[in-house]
Amino acid sequence: MSARLFQHLETIWNYQLMGHQLEAADCLFVLCSNDLRVAEYAAQLYKQGLAPYVMVSGGKGRFTEDFDQSEAETFATC
Repeated sequence: MSARLFQHLETIWNYQLMGHQLEAADCLFVLCSNDLRVAEYAAQLYKQGLAPYVMVSGGKGRFTEDFDQSEAETFATC
């Protein structure tokens, strides 16, 4: 990966972090991917009582076409 591309990716990453303190919400909305750690983290937040509901969203994409189920169904089983 070029240094220029890494710089752009790091800018986007830092923007998304936002530095907010976690607080209770009505629902956790989880955007799925091929990274199942996202589902595990969402489950931790749910177990901490940060929201009474978890909604997962995701079909099959370029990196998840080999999943047996959709991304959302896969995340729901984690």
